Amino acid sequence: MQIEILQSFIEECKPTGSIEFLQAALKQTQVIQLKAHNSA
Repeated sequence: MQIEILQSFIEECKPTGSIEFLQAALKQTQVIQLKAHNSA
């Protein structure tokens, strides 16, 4: 599942403290969730 992959990717990147990257990844996750919801 793409969402789970993104979540694990975010977990791996948390220690780097890249807040901007985390925010971008979170937005991407939300977009994927919306697309998955709309196609369901």
